[in-house]
Amino acid sequence: MSILKYKREITWSLIFNVFTVLITIGFASYLTKNLVIEDFGRYQLIITFIGIVGIFSLKGSNMIINKSIINGNDHIFNYVFWKTYRSVIKIFFTLFLLAALAAVYYDNERLHLLFIALLFLPLLGLERYESILYAKQKFVKVRVLSLFNILFYVLFSITLFEYTDNYLYIFVSMFFVKLLVIVIGLKYSISLLDSGGENNTLHSIKELKEGYKLSLLSFYNVGISYLDRLIIGLIDFKMLAIYAIGILIPLRVKDQLKMVLNILIQSWGKEGEESYINNVRKYNRRIFIISLIVILILSSTAHIYIPIIFSAKYMESVTIVWIFSVSIPFVLSATIFESYIVFFHNTSFYQKVTYGKQIVYLISLSILAPFFDILGIAFAALIRSIYDFSINCIYYHKYK
Repeated sequence: MSILKYKREITWSLIFNVFTVLITIGFASYLTKNLVIEDFGRYQLIITFIGIVGIFSLKGSNMIINKSIINGNDHIFNYVFWKTYRSVIKIFFTLFLLAALAAVYYDNERLHLLFIALLFLPLLGLERYESILYAKQKFVKVRVLSLFNILFYVLFSITLFEYTDNYLYIFVSMFFVKLLVIVIGLKYSISLLDSGGENNTLHSIKELKEGYKLSLLSFYNVGISYLDRLIIGLIDFKMLAIYAIGILIPLRVKDQLKMVLNILIQSWGKEGEESYINNVRKYNRRIFIISLIVILILSSTAHIYIPIIFSAKYMESVTIVWIFSVSIPFVLSATIFESYIVFFHNTSFYQKVTYGKQIVYLISLSILAPFFDILGIAFAALIRSIYDFSINCIYYHKYK
């Protein structure tokens, strides 16, 4: 891929990402102004449940599909795809049966919301097209499908809500739009695969098992990433609504900054270790200062934009905005240091840090949450970010 084409891909990806973020925030604004705060909390809990249910769609197979196609083994897709999907369906029926049995003995509203999320599992198990598109370097196509998904999901959701005045119909829209996007994505991505090549069954089985192992590893990280919202949602719907709005904009800003940073990091990594160190020395402090400015803007204006975008009901979210914004410079700097470690040094150390920071988060959560409620949960996430930054920074300066 030429440098010009590479830059064009990145530019279009950034444009699509910005549109996606604006649509997401706009839709959240619509919901917060049209739902009572408890119903918005219920909506957020179902979204959290869907994220947790997604763990059981065996996403580790996506990495195997991506790796195999990059290495020219396009033929492995059908074997891994269908074998994995059969496993997902078995898991779906098992989880649905367990939830049904629990409902017989324990009638609870949150359990009913979980049933809605479980219905998405067979759909999420089909979502493999991005692995092919990334392997075939069709980055813009991924962004187009993502934007199509969020745009039509929002449009149909608003239409259904206006006609029914029931937020649950939003998930009807989500299901069918996602189904349509998956069908289009799979049909297009499969057409890119090379039908030639020898189908080595033993190799395919080995790769399939590796995919299952990677899926097990993702249970830990992904599960913990939803733990804060799960705990709050199980306690109180209103608290979850306030927390969700508090983290919405800081997380979106952080993700966009991290995406731009990853583009720089990839270019630094290709230039070699010495060049990477020089670039860190040159740009790390500037990036940290820029992120501090972002913190000040996000935090100091939160009391203005929160009531305007989301309504005055969510003014309690302002403190959450402050806490999550503070984590941004630590997350960005940690990404720079840990990428150096992965590129040029010890990947096993990176894995240990990944597990370690989640343990620190769990310990902080168990200590702070009982005393400070959602503020304690937010501070636990901040402590995790500072720990991750500190450990990676120490390793980098020790071994660079």
